[in-house]
Amino acid sequence: MDKTTLRRELLSRRQALSEPRRRAAEDAILQRLLSRPEWKRSRTVALYYPVRGEVSLLGLFEHAEGRVLLLPRVEGSELSFCRVNSLQELVPGAYGIPSPPCEAASWSPQDIDLFIVPGVGYSERGHRIGYGGGYYDRVLAKKGNWQMAVGVAFSCQVLPGIPVEPWDRGVDLVLTEERVIFPATAVWI
Repeated sequence: MDKTTLRRELLSRRQALSEPRRRAAEDAILQRLLSRPEWKRSRTVALYYPVRGEVSLLGLFEHAEGRVLLLPRVEGSELSFCRVNSLQELVPGAYGIPSPPCEAASWSPQDIDLFIVPGVGYSERGHRIGYGGGYYDRVLAKKGNWQMAVGVAFSCQVLPGIPVEPWDRGVDLVLTEERVIFPATAVWI
C-alpha cells in the first residue's frame, strides 16, 4: 500500500475512535510516559500541540516538575521549538495549529533531551508516517545518540510495517495505550 492510501486509512482509524475510548487511551499513554525512565531523566522536552485527533499529552504541563517544555513553531520548512510555560501563551500558527509566539526564543535541537513525536502511524520497527511535510524527519535527522525520540499513537495506528523512504527518520520508542514498543529489537511489552 502506498503512503497516501495508508495515511488516509490510518487517519480514518484514528478519527473513528469514540471520545470516551480516546480519553481513556490518552490517559493510559500519559501515565505510561510518566513512568518511563526517558521522562524521568529529561530536563528539556519537545512536545507537540495535538491536531486532527492526535494523542493529546498536554497534561504533561501539570507534571513538568522543573522541566523546560517546548512546543514547535513552523518557520519555513523547519520546526523551531520554543519554551512554553502556559497554553494561554499560544497563538494561531501555520496550518492553524496553536504555536508559541514569534518573539519566543527557540532552543537548539541539540539542547533537547526528549522529543515526543506525533504520527499518523508507526511501524513496530519505529518507522513513522506523518502528514507528508517532512517536518519531524528534518528534526529527527539532527537528533544525537544521547537524545530520545518517543513516538506516541493509539494502538490502531501501529502496523507491523510501513513504507520507508531514505529521508524518513524513526523513533527510539513507541508508546500506545496498550504497549511499549522498543524498535531496535522489535520487542514490545
